[in-house]
Amino acid sequence: MSDKVHRNKSKKHSEESKKKMSETISDENNPWYGKHLSKEARRKISETKKSQILAEEQRKKQSEMMKSENNLWYGKKSHRRVKKKIT
Repeated sequence: MSDKVHRNKSKKHSEESKKKMSETISDENNPWYGKHLSKEARRKISETKKSQILAEEQRKKQSEMMKSENNLWYGKKSHRRVKKKIT
């Protein structure tokens, strides 16, 4: 495990800051606003991702990260509606 502090845990943004950040990237200000990937581009990305093979060491590292406190969902529970959808 790493001793690093997750960057978002070290600072809390004020409501005013959150609002400004939201406005900065919303609607027309977002670089992807109104754009979509073509089916061909999505297919190419999918094929590339499928063909990537992780080294055994990297797979183990990712597995350990998902089991530790660094996991976004660590210590949280899914809502019963979400659990119902999954099953």
